[in-house]
Amino acid sequence: MTGVVVARLVPGSTEGYEWVRWGPRALCSPGSYAVAFQLKVEPIMLLGDFTALNGIKLYCLETGTGRLDLKITSSLGPWGMWGDVFMCTTGFLVGVRMRMEQPWEAEKDKSAASNLAMECENGERMIGDGTDRGRWGEWQRCPRGSAICGLATQVQLPQHIFDDDVSLVSAAFYCCSV
Repeated sequence: MTGVVVARLVPGSTEGYEWVRWGPRALCSPGSYAVAFQLKVEPIMLLGDFTALNGIKLYCLETGTGRLDLKITSSLGPWGMWGDVFMCTTGFLVGVRMRMEQPWEAEKDKSAASNLAMECENGERMIGDGTDRGRWGEWQRCPRGSAICGLATQVQLPQHIFDDDVSLVSAAFYCCSV
């Protein structure tokens, strides 16, 4: 059966972050799978509170028609702008890894998730236009015969005026049978 969620990939970690909640799960339409992604990023600031990654958008392709079907997001942080769209030349998205700054790595201005990289069925790897803060996690891939079909994001609620904001902390990517 196609379109059934068969796996959940979680490339980030919420360890050490408070006031974090999962946003709603957003899925492509049945028979559609993600072929592209876009990041909402706050650029590095010399002064002020820097939050890095604030959102992830997936672009779904309808297999029957070959048309872009939906653009899906989960919870979004309030800062930053949408960057470039990164699209597979062929096939669907099947792998993901996240660049993260752990809370103990930054003395003052933490940023949590800072960038995302995704892999297509044909092995093509695309690195998003986030920032270079933190370290890359390991690649996580959908099981054979499935592709990324949805996501949910974990976003920290805005803090008080003198507290440190981090925005997007983690994400879950759902794999559906093709």
